[in-house]
Amino acid sequence: PIPQTILSWEAPKYFTNDSSLVAATDLQGFEIYVRQDTSFGPGDSAIKTVSPDVALFDLATLVPPLSRGVTYYASVRAVPVDGEKSDFSDIGSFSFPQ
Repeated sequence: PIPQTILSWEAPKYFTNDSSLVAATDLQGFEIYVRQDTSFGPGDSAIKTVSPDVALFDLATLVPPLSRGVTYYASVRAVPVDGEKSDFSDIGSFSFPQ
């Protein structure tokens, strides 16, 4: 069986103008991005969008599944109700054993 690979994050607490942000009311959700390199950019499409009250996702549940033995990189973006998406989060790497 493929081991669980959990991607987790902490919701932002402030907008870029330093005003308070409440994830449940101020965000539409979070977008999850996965690539085989670290060059995330504005042209990338999210592989999954989750609600604003979610702060983790098991990458092993993606359909279609990701390949075994390949190194992937993941990042998350917050999607506000009004305004632009956040910057990409710090990038993490993972792989599923062969």
